[in-house]
Amino acid sequence: MHLDERVDVARDRNATRPSEHVVPADVFERMSTKFEPPSTNKAWDQSLVATAMPLTLEQLDDKFVQTVLSAITTGLDADVKRLGAQKQLQEQRDQLEGLKGSLAAFRSLLTCV
Repeated sequence: MHLDERVDVARDRNATRPSEHVVPADVFERMSTKFEPPSTNKAWDQSLVATAMPLTLEQLDDKFVQTVLSAITTGLDADVKRLGAQKQLQEQRDQLEGLKGSLAAFRSLLTCV
């Protein structure tokens, strides 16, 4: 899930976290230069892009939570479908390799006769 937020806002929020959960400043800075928003042109980048993230837990309402849960469910469903398609493709490739092996064995039998 990508949250579209300014780095200075994220840095401020990070500073207010309990000390055991604060991301160290050097790690935070490296992460902020490496992360990039998802591309809607890439199937694997389909995700929720949330703008105006609530600042406090009190500001989280049921609609926002349901939107997040829906996006997560949609993303998981897409991944499951994609993985299922990849598995099916691999099974077809394996069958093809098996057929190639059978064909090679059949050819060698024909050359022996």
